[in-house]
Amino acid sequence: MLHVPWSPINASTRSRIIAVPSGQTLACKSEYGGWVLSGALRERENSTFAMNKLKNPMLAEEHETITAAVFNEWSQGDRGVKMAEGHNELLDPLFESWVFNEQSRLLDVGCGVGAALSRAHKSGAEHLAGLDLAQGMIDKAKESLPSQADLQVGSVLSLPWEGSSFSHVLSVEALYYIDEPLDAISEIYRVLKSGGTFSMIIEFFWENKGTHIWADNLPMKITNWSEQQWCTAFSEAGFTDVTSNRVIRKSTTDEDAFKPSKYWPSYEQYTDYIKEGALWVSGYKGNQ
Repeated sequence: MLHVPWSPINASTRSRIIAVPSGQTLACKSEYGGWVLSGALRERENSTFAMNKLKNPMLAEEHETITAAVFNEWSQGDRGVKMAEGHNELLDPLFESWVFNEQSRLLDVGCGVGAALSRAHKSGAEHLAGLDLAQGMIDKAKESLPSQADLQVGSVLSLPWEGSSFSHVLSVEALYYIDEPLDAISEIYRVLKSGGTFSMIIEFFWENKGTHIWADNLPMKITNWSEQQWCTAFSEAGFTDVTSNRVIRKSTTDEDAFKPSKYWPSYEQYTDYIKEGALWVSGYKGNQ
């Protein structure tokens, strides 16, 4: 494992220079804008989680505060709802494979406005729980979910439930916002029952080059791991039978209707994102 020291922070650029041994190069644009790794360090990072260790642990609380502020702002308009609508198609294969019964207990980590939980409820899930960093998102979720749903504001790094509480855990487009993904996955493992399953679906990951520009347009650091890194993290946390798949969107925007934005500056970048698809990683918690 490569350990490197932090330099003092540059107040004007919110960036740091990291001392890296000769032959191992790190290009760091912004403390909250995401990491860009190059050279030998990237090769090492792919197998050792070095990227996740190249930061000051004291920044974790500040990172979550910034993330919560962003998502609270998004909850005030229609962005939270639009994000949920965009995620719905990604959930199709998951809900085709998951079967709920009266014993099922489902937790959605990064539940946003509660759309995935609402869909699960319609599919037969009666015992629902959701967690989000943003109070505004939780308030929106309460408007659409049954009153008995257990909706909490909090961090996935310290889930407010006892161990072995859930048969299913879901997280859609959330875990790359976490400063410590491996710790988050380990905490999810803790609250999952033996024989339970956890599925994560994300569109921001190393192989999907079309999404990398997102890191330049968000005020917080987001974690750009490869498919292999996410699968390894599941295994490191204790999950077995770890699988990874891609979910390809069927509904897309034609070039004539495409409107460039800071997240989609060109149609070519948008089509690259569509072709690569979302990463769906699943794992099981074996009988203890």
